[in-house]
Amino acid sequence: INWTWQPQIVWDVLEKRFAGKVDMHRPDAWGFVYFDGQVSNGPDAEGANDIGSPKDPTWPARLAAMNIYYAQVVYAEDHAGEYASDMKELEG
Repeated sequence: INWTWQPQIVWDVLEKRFAGKVDMHRPDAWGFVYFDGQVSNGPDAEGANDIGSPKDPTWPARLAAMNIYYAQVVYAEDHAGEYASDMKELEG
């Protein structure tokens, strides 16, 4: 049994879609916890801290790197441990 709290959404290279994976060893899929320092548990606090989630400006680059990493893992599995030397080899 894997005691991960819930599936983490990651890109599945083989299925060519995002999929939920129950695997806590995927730090690229971990969420963020944001503490804003405000107390919002009072009876009239509904929406008081609704400032939206902070955005990660590095996300586009990190997503691209993760996609290349997972594509390389699949490629290496299919090519006796050898990695692609060209991005075109990863397409398909």
